[in-house]
Order: sequence, then C-alpha cells, then structure tokens
Amino acid sequence: SRLADYREMLKDGVTMSAVELIAEDASLIDQDTGLAAWVESADNPDFAEMATDFLRNKLKVNDVIYPIAYNVVAFGECFLNTNYSNIEYRKEYNVGDFFTISDPEDVIHIYRFGVPLGYLYKPQSQGNKLSVDNDKLLPERSFIHFISDRANRDSISTDAYMQYGASFLEAARPYYKQRQLLDD
Repeated sequence: SRLADYREMLKDGVTMSAVELIAEDASLIDQDTGLAAWVESADNPDFAEMATDFLRNKLKVNDVIYPIAYNVVAFGECFLNTNYSNIEYRKEYNVGDFFTISDPEDVIHIYRFGVPLGYLYKPQSQGNKLSVDNDKLLPERSFIHFISDRANRDSISTDAYMQYGASFLEAARPYYKQRQLLDD
C-alpha cells in the first residue's frame, strides 16, 4: 500500500531528514500572533476569531503542530481524534480536553455527494482491517482531518468516495519502487 511504502521510505536517513526539515519549517511560531497556525477571514472575522481561539486554547496548536505537520508531510494527512465517539472517555472528560493522533491506516474519511459524511475507524494494530461495508460510520466530530492540498479520492460507490492527502514523498515513490526491484 502507499502508506506502507511511505513508512519504508522513511527508514532512509536522508528521506527522514527531509521530511523532518519540512515539518519543522511548517511548524514555526509566527512572531506577530505567537501561534503556529491561525485563521483569517475578511468575510467573517468573528468566525476567524472563534476558530483561532479554538486552535490556541482547546487544541493548543503550538504544542501539537509538529506531529500534525510531520504526518501531513509524510503521509499526506493527519487524523486528530477528538474522542467524541469514545463513550468511556466522555464519562470522565469533556470532548476537546485531549486529542490524539491516529494512524492514517486506521481511519478513512467518507464523503457522499461531495459532503463529508463521517469516518471509519478501526485500529490496524489490533489486527483489524477497515471495511466500508461492515464498519460503523463515526460522526464528523470524531476527528479533525488535516489534509495536504493535493488531495486524492477513491470511489466507494456511485455516490460516495474516500478522500486522502498526497504525501510529499509521492513524487519519489516510483523511484523508490524501482530501487527496491533492483535491490532484490
């Protein structure tokens, strides 16, 4: 799979260093705002202020920006689990108290007629495989999906598709595969 190829490519020291440099550059703190990420909107400054407040105070964006940027650079996307669908978590904590980064192989973002529908989630580390047909669709609030602007989509049915980002490593992937064949 493409994600397995990216993981294998990251074992190369030069590739890993390049990904780390890009992620670090993307996660620098702006001197004017004091934030690594913020929202601006000429059309709706109230929304921009509310969203920036969320990034600053709930998400604590300065603390989590590097792993998010690293995942977007390496895998094309990052799924931040809000724990909204975790009933046990919600008994003790409020949604938004803690966020965790999920492995991109464990989550699929589903769209229907161009509108986000929800997420399929099943940890692969537990030997599970995602199944569009058999797994329960989690609501949109379950994850925050950071995705590279070079997004891709694969059809699931005539009216639904999954959307995923393109890794910065994608351009080197064919050469990596060729090198793998030569090495074998």
